[in-house]
Amino acid sequence: SLRRVGAARSLVIAYDGRAGTRREVLAHAERIASAPAQPRRPQPSSAGLPLEAALAAGALVPLLPPQLRPAAAALLVSAKTVGALRSGAEPGGAVLDAIALATTALTGHPLTATTSVLVGAAAERWRDALVDDTDRLLAQLTPPEAPAYRVRRGMPPAARTMALDPAQLQAGDCLRLAAGDVVPADGIVAEGVGALADWLGTGTGIAVRAGERIGSGERIARGALTLRVERPAAASRAARLRAHVRHALRSSETAGPLTPDLQRLVALPVSAAGLVLALTGDTARTASMLQADPQYGLQLAHPVARAAAVYASARHGALMSGLDAIERLAAASTFAFEDVGVLAESTWHLDRVIAQDAYIDATVAERWLLRLMGASGIEAASGFPDERVAAWREHGAVLPLADEGGARRVLHIGGAHLLARTWGIELTEPDRRSLVRRLGIVQDGRLLATVHLGCRLRERVGERIAALRALGVQRIAVFTEDPAAMPAAALTTLGADAVVSSDRAAQERWLDEAVARGERVALVHTGLRDILPPGGLSLCPVDAEAGAHGVLLGDPLAALLSARAEAQRLRRALRWQFGGSVTANSVLMVLAAMQATSPLAISALRHGFALLLLGSSARLARVARSPAPPRATRARRGTVQRRTERSHA
Repeated sequence: SLRRVGAARSLVIAYDGRAGTRREVLAHAERIASAPAQPRRPQPSSAGLPLEAALAAGALVPLLPPQLRPAAAALLVSAKTVGALRSGAEPGGAVLDAIALATTALTGHPLTATTSVLVGAAAERWRDALVDDTDRLLAQLTPPEAPAYRVRRGMPPAARTMALDPAQLQAGDCLRLAAGDVVPADGIVAEGVGALADWLGTGTGIAVRAGERIGSGERIARGALTLRVERPAAASRAARLRAHVRHALRSSETAGPLTPDLQRLVALPVSAAGLVLALTGDTARTASMLQADPQYGLQLAHPVARAAAVYASARHGALMSGLDAIERLAAASTFAFEDVGVLAESTWHLDRVIAQDAYIDATVAERWLLRLMGASGIEAASGFPDERVAAWREHGAVLPLADEGGARRVLHIGGAHLLARTWGIELTEPDRRSLVRRLGIVQDGRLLATVHLGCRLRERVGERIAALRALGVQRIAVFTEDPAAMPAAALTTLGADAVVSSDRAAQERWLDEAVARGERVALVHTGLRDILPPGGLSLCPVDAEAGAHGVLLGDPLAALLSARAEAQRLRRALRWQFGGSVTANSVLMVLAAMQATSPLAISALRHGFALLLLGSSARLARVARSPAPPRATRARRGTVQRRTERSHA
């Protein structure tokens, strides 16, 4: 039934409730789909008329006899317009520009029309170069891995050592990483001690040791590590970051405060020029007014501003899907935070064991859970991943054991609802408590022990929530599921305005009430995308599987603070650009209508303002265009790029 999903625009799946179904279906759909669409790139409107040909034609026009110059200039304008339409330019603006320039040429100003075509082609060529530069900067957010890594595959004594590229890595492989290497896959440190470089490649780095998890895309600042692969490169964190960047670049923007509807702006010069033509009958004056098209500068600068703004926000810790998401982040007045994965770590640690048999204690229960996860003792310090704990609790797991005497037995591990449905065993406490997950261990229908797993808050959570209020946030809520509506004391002391702890329905009601008050809502979550109110902003940590408007890098709260301040800066700058463009072109229209200056001066001012707007858009990223990215000391490490700033306590 999925054979033709490559041609589908959407896909609806009847979810059967089993763990991994959604992930498997989407992975299968991705495999059978056709080649991914190329990112939507703004095409130069002079694509049908190369800049070199335009320069040659422009040089020949003044050499022609005076009676032939208007016709030659009009032909040059026509060729430029046909090229613009073929390359996918906005038809209304292209036709309006052609009418204005052709009328200017035929009413005695051929050099004005020719100069306008030449300067416009040069501005479009510069625009394309700036977009290429911002694309290169975006690529630096996910640094490339080395061409090959030294990998040990298999268990001794049959283990083999080989050199493999990142695409050939498999779960269970062990690879050696030294200072300067980029981690190619998600994994756990098996041996060694080292430090990870921060997101800007400066500072002392973040210390890591055996048992800790490292995501792909990290760079080893110092030390040497042996990493055991958990998720290969194709399913790693860096692969998801690249996919998010590609999605952001090829997604079209919807009209908004930072993404003006360019088609509506065409009506302004047409209406004004039509009124002047009706009153004066002067076609030359009307043509000069039509050149002051308020969409012209924005049409050139908007792609550059969009790419530069996305890169600037990413350098501050958030990969946004476009200018609309940046506007929502800057304007949001209400934030709702999920507890696990955002305010708290996304790993669980053994907190308490209630045993029915004397031989079961915390050490035995932890050993059973580690064996169930297929992990070794070195991973005990890093805890149990949230996704694995959720699968145990909701779907259960079976662990076969062999006693010292050779007798075999089977343990069944699951959450309270699962144990009640399968074995008829009732646990006395809520199945899901705030910052606590509970598992029951059953053998032959008898409860052996109840295991409580706890989750720790991230450091400095309270300070960062207070800092977020200083950036204009009016209300903050904490979302946590607890059937008993008894949130953990650690959550109630964070300083939030509300802690919503009953269920998803209660959380959705809180969000709906915020929207009813006219508040703009941002939801920071790992899996609550389905309760986001219309017009809200969805943000998730980089390791979350849920869809979002933006992905937070590193510590979600630290990234959110930095990205919020940067989004507010970008919002102010882009609004000034939009307002300045409309104002400047309106002034030019008035000057043209009053014949206060020549048509050539109007054309020069128009293109000059567009070039200034292009430069201003490129400066939004606050980075230099020309310097090449730094390279590592060893050739095999490849290019080591600077990455988005990561903040750690």
